[in-house]
Amino acid sequence: MTPALPRYLEVADKILGLIEEQQGGCDLRLPPERDLAEEYGVHRETVRRALRHLRARRRVYGDHDGTYAYAQFVRPGASAAGLLGMAVSCRLRYEAPPPDIAKLFPCAPGDSTLVHRRTVHMGGAPPAPVATTYLSPVLIAEVPRLRQRIRLINEPRQPDLREIHEWILEAGVRPSRHDTPSRSRSQWTRRRVVDQHGRLVSVADLCRGGAD
Repeated sequence: MTPALPRYLEVADKILGLIEEQQGGCDLRLPPERDLAEEYGVHRETVRRALRHLRARRRVYGDHDGTYAYAQFVRPGASAAGLLGMAVSCRLRYEAPPPDIAKLFPCAPGDSTLVHRRTVHMGGAPPAPVATTYLSPVLIAEVPRLRQRIRLINEPRQPDLREIHEWILEAGVRPSRHDTPSRSRSQWTRRRVVDQHGRLVSVADLCRGGAD
């Protein structure tokens, strides 16, 4: 007899089903934990545990205004118990941004800034880049832990975006985001993040679906 799944994994599977049903061309914002608990008839802590499980497998991510599902990670028929074969690598480097990004910050041609790249490795498929985030020199100047990373970019362990977000909040910067679908690559969305003073602090190119 096949042992029953833990309750939180059952809820995680239901959330995956919800994502498959409602996923469009951009990241899907999930209902609040309270609503999910009522919908599935479980305690709110069970929902939290299910979301933690999915977050650890990079199926969803938390933001200051809710929980979202990555469009590119949705696989029809996937189950929460079967997500363990997926891995995500993060890389933070100090490099010159492309000209269109440099104009947005603005940076002088050839100036470098911190660039965070996130890549997904799943099974035998080739590594898939899913997010490239350019951090503005203004942000780096105001966040001490980002300034420190310029000297630590060769460390084996690289920070993920959640850590960087925590560093930004620690420094008193309050980011808010604005998404714009790319005209040249429909599966990508460009996200601009500004602080509480309206200054542009980062620009990210995010994959919203599988490659054509």
